[in-house]
Amino acid sequence: VDTCFLLDFSSLKNKSDKIKLSDLLIDFRSNAVSFITLAPVALEFYLGSTEKDLEIKEKYLTSITDAVLPVSVLKETLMKDLITQYGIYARGKLSYVDLCLATALKQFPNTYLLTRNYKDFPLKIFGCSGNFVLQFNNDLRTYCFYRGKI
Repeated sequence: VDTCFLLDFSSLKNKSDKIKLSDLLIDFRSNAVSFITLAPVALEFYLGSTEKDLEIKEKYLTSITDAVLPVSVLKETLMKDLITQYGIYARGKLSYVDLCLATALKQFPNTYLLTRNYKDFPLKIFGCSGNFVLQFNNDLRTYCFYRGKI
């Protein structure tokens, strides 16, 4: 799960929108989908928090995700390969958090990344396996499922 997904859904104010999220998570989990994220994503999600906000966000994160993986599980050689691929296809624009997510996608072939930041994951490097649109907070958001294989 990418940071944008966590930020979007943690900002929901409307009760019916919160129910939509719950229903979405239940639907995915009924199909044996687990929600996992990486430690850098969690830290990015916590940025700018007061002590009270941090507690709330930590509870929210644990309610959404099934696990938070440490960066140590990622292979450095894959990270270096991706840095050069991004240099070719994305003019080198790559944040550390996105590099970690991209590496996880390549390293664990049966995983998907749920994000709406399509510019961060070029289709010349990753495959987009599906998408869906949700309406909440009087806004439409398109989320995509990316995978490491094209």
